[in-house]
Amino acid sequence: MRNLFNVAGPPGRRRKTGPVAWFTLAFCILALSGLMLQAGSALTQVVPESRFDRSGDPLNVGKEVMETAAIENCFYFAPVATDPGWNSFFPDPNSAYPSTIFKVPEGAELFLEGEFPHARYASFTQYDPGAGLGGAQVINDIEIEPDPGSVNPFRDGENRNAKNRSYTLRFEFGALPDPASREPNTIYLGLRPARVPRINVMRIYVPDKGTTPAGGVALPTPVLKMADGTVLRDQAACDELTGQFNGRVPFPQAQWDPEAYQEARDNHPMYPFTHPAQNPAVWNTNWATAFDFCINFTPELDCGEPVGGGNGLGNPANRYLKTYIDRGHGDVFVMRGKKPKTATTYFGDPFTEYHGTDMRFFSITAAETLYSWRSGDGVFDEEIPADRDGFYTVAISRPRHRPTNATYRCGVAWIEWPAAGDGFGDIHLARVATRFTLTGPDFAPPVTEVGGEEEAFGDWYPQSEYMSTEEFDERFPCNHIDDGDDDEQ
Repeated sequence: MRNLFNVAGPPGRRRKTGPVAWFTLAFCILALSGLMLQAGSALTQVVPESRFDRSGDPLNVGKEVMETAAIENCFYFAPVATDPGWNSFFPDPNSAYPSTIFKVPEGAELFLEGEFPHARYASFTQYDPGAGLGGAQVINDIEIEPDPGSVNPFRDGENRNAKNRSYTLRFEFGALPDPASREPNTIYLGLRPARVPRINVMRIYVPDKGTTPAGGVALPTPVLKMADGTVLRDQAACDELTGQFNGRVPFPQAQWDPEAYQEARDNHPMYPFTHPAQNPAVWNTNWATAFDFCINFTPELDCGEPVGGGNGLGNPANRYLKTYIDRGHGDVFVMRGKKPKTATTYFGDPFTEYHGTDMRFFSITAAETLYSWRSGDGVFDEEIPADRDGFYTVAISRPRHRPTNATYRCGVAWIEWPAAGDGFGDIHLARVATRFTLTGPDFAPPVTEVGGEEEAFGDWYPQSEYMSTEEFDERFPCNHIDDGDDDEQ
């Protein structure tokens, strides 16, 4: 594993640029792209920081400022409150999660009519409460057939800004068949009786800049064909879909024991007050809640065999690496790793090109615990600059400890440390998660044993270190590059 923190290099190795070179570089960049970046930058994305609206409200530092209106209709509710950082159970501030709980009347058929959002990724995930929620099926955007005369803008080479972008999905009772027998655009509701409520979550990752959290389109409309042939739409259909969400969100989340958490966090005789955060950080894959708690908070116990499944309403298309961080180790948490290659969409790219990418979406988020599940701040792939070797640097700190060089122009992504810490009384503790969506076949193999993450993920496994603000600025000088030509593109 390479040393990712030996980045400053020996003195005198920073590139010097004369007036003529500065003028020539600026002219070329203006002529080619209409953008001007500081000369000497080793970024792989020539996007000025100002386009990401990184100033202003601290909750919006590092992500696009977007209206936080509720994403809902009569069928879908949105777990977004007036506080834009609160996102119950769904820990990524760059995403929207319209959700629904419903029961289909006996003998009726349920359809959804909608438009593909202007976004990086969209999906519909169906959960069966009788299967422990983790037993989920997902229909990803590229798998959805468009209506006649429309296009699916998520498919490679299609026009992302096409006006005709409608689709129709159908819900059907029955077990999920093998892939060869699966009907197109069909969401299977399982074998449990119709009277049992079903849960469906729509996901919209990274809406295009200037649109809405729902990607600039209305949420899908429910259409209900009753047993007698009557067709009901919108509110009339919702009135028949009983068992809907009652507005009460359970806290803490299922399988999370506040008393056990506080005891293990504050009174564990074997570990320091920074427990369970380690220096450097240890990253775990997405284990089931109880197993994940054991290996982090009480690792001296026999936690049993590794159990996958994550925390409740997970997305089967995602993979994660997660860790705990604590300001007791230092004011600035710095993580470095290989940046996955993804397509760009945020600025309204007219076409999507997946060839040569590692995955659909990548993000890093700082969050509270499962008690509040407040998502806090985070950055997605297009906001994360990379050096000439394809490695990113991310600094996480409170605003008053933000290093001067922790800016996009200096080649660093900055994330605000959650103000309430873990959301359960420890303002120094927080959780960090990296999210990998729809990974390609050449990405890291599955992790099957605790501690196997670093070997499996290789350069994608984040290396980390804590340091002071002054030390960061000294070790990560702005626009520093190694010897050799720039590799901007």
